[in-house]
This record gives sequence, structure tokens and C-alpha cells, in this order.
Amino acid sequence: YGSFMVLCGRNEVHIDPSVEKVIDLNILDNKLKKLYKTSINEYMLRFYAENCEFTVFKDSRVIIKGTSDMVKAKSLYERYIGG
Repeated sequence: YGSFMVLCGRNEVHIDPSVEKVIDLNILDNKLKKLYKTSINEYMLRFYAENCEFTVFKDSRVIIKGTSDMVKAKSLYERYIGG
């Protein structure tokens, strides 16, 4: 899957998938903004779901703030970003 790293003392997990892929942030934003508050710029998309804040980068890296549980973070990544 790549690397999962709990950011020390910050209650967040950084996910860097092993497969290089580019995420079209506009498409993801259009999908998510129907149900969640989103914020987007040319570099990243931020949204809030399930008591967590997601910061998604074009290269498919994600920071999930609100958990330090890597199993939960992986599940959230698969649910919202894709596996």
C-alpha cells in the first residue's frame, strides 16, 4: 500500500500510496462537496468527514487529521479516495 506514518503528537496519519497516480482534485471535489464541506486550490483539496479532516494532494498523498489509528486511516482512505 505504500507508507502510513502517524505524525508524532499530532493525532494525524500521513498516507503515501505505493502506486504513483494523479488525482483530479476537481473531480473528487465535485463528488464530495454534495455531502461534505470542501475547500480546494490548485495544490490540494481539504474536506471534513467522520470527525476527521482530510488533506488530499494531487499525487494521491493524504493527511488525515483526527485519528492516529492506521487501520482506521487506511479504511477512510479507501472509502473517500479509493484503494
